[in-house]
Amino acid sequence: MFSSPQNEVSNAKRLPVVFVVSQTSNRANGGVESITLIIERCQRIQPIVVTQTESPINRRWRNAGADVLIWPFHETTSIAPVEKGFQHRLQLTSSLLQTNWQMAQLLRRSGVHVVHCNDILAMRQTAWGAKIAGAQIVQNVRDIKPEEQKYGMFWQAGCRLTSHTIFLSAEMERDFLLRVSPLRKRKESGVTSTSHIYSVVDTPSISSTDRQRARQALGIPPDRFAIGYVATFSEKKAQLPFIHNALEALTNGVLNSHIYFVGDFKPKTNSYAHACRDLLRRKGLDQNATLVGYDPHMTRWYSALDLIVVGSVTEGLARSMIESIATGVPVISFDVCSSREILDHWHCGVVVPQGDYTGLVREIKSLADNDQRRHELGTNGIGAAKQLFQPQKIVRQYEDVYLSLAENGRADSSRTSTAWPLQTIN
Repeated sequence: MFSSPQNEVSNAKRLPVVFVVSQTSNRANGGVESITLIIERCQRIQPIVVTQTESPINRRWRNAGADVLIWPFHETTSIAPVEKGFQHRLQLTSSLLQTNWQMAQLLRRSGVHVVHCNDILAMRQTAWGAKIAGAQIVQNVRDIKPEEQKYGMFWQAGCRLTSHTIFLSAEMERDFLLRVSPLRKRKESGVTSTSHIYSVVDTPSISSTDRQRARQALGIPPDRFAIGYVATFSEKKAQLPFIHNALEALTNGVLNSHIYFVGDFKPKTNSYAHACRDLLRRKGLDQNATLVGYDPHMTRWYSALDLIVVGSVTEGLARSMIESIATGVPVISFDVCSSREILDHWHCGVVVPQGDYTGLVREIKSLADNDQRRHELGTNGIGAAKQLFQPQKIVRQYEDVYLSLAENGRADSSRTSTAWPLQTIN
């Protein structure tokens, strides 16, 4: 049941919006964190969250006044059932039918007219049901595939259902529209719309004393050049080739340097994480790197580090990149999506060609030897973050999308009244 009596008065003038948010087994998830920051700050929206599991993030949603519904999703780690067997496809089909039916029923009984699907899994699990119920669907695209990979049937189908698609950067929007023709054609015909809205990032005020305290708390010696690689261990984040191709050269080329891998590290259950640890040991580099694992208090890490590296194969808008510059720490990144739009344009980091580990090491060494340039890049990053990722501005942009779509839905749908009712559902 949701919408308790004490909340009905305060929620009466808010537009109810259903947010479908898929979670993973990793505790760090940039997409989930980004939409959570929106849910926590919205003033004109009454959020209802649909997700597939109970986790610590659910508590934040409830604390923000959201109602949270738990619906099982099938196979949260994959969206491509083509290579799976008959039993898998049968289970997937059953799951899709169930959750889409639940969404249709939820919307029809509650009178909610706008649904935000936070990623492609959320789209596939609920968008058809939302469409059947006559809702306006917002799709959030949070990643860009490598050029050699195509967007499959769920992407193609999903783009035919959306009323509005939100991207995390202008580059993401351009790239996706060029490669996914159904969305491009629907936009050109005026059937759907798109926009790019950056993610919310708080810009903490961090003094030199704060940095010293953070380093001391984390056990980082004052004279160490601390390099952060902030990402969950996975092939996409590419820690393994970084260890193989760059770490030894960094150790030899940058005096007293040390790499801190901060992010979900589960070698017992994650074969990729296990392979990274083994490679460090085989190359005798385990004294030059620390496998930190997940830490919910990332601000202290950004405060303590001298530099952040983004070595991913692909990204949408890397959260580690934007959180890093917001704390005044420069970033060196491979040429992943949005890196040039942020780092080059705002002069707060360095971008090197994808896979050029020699160039990556060279740029790290250059910044390690130049305190003044690091300071300039860090200062520029704080200024960029204040302009691009300011919470109130970003939240207002999201709310404007929902309110505009709701108004369109009110004009198009005979079932909509002049109010936005949020009824109690059992």
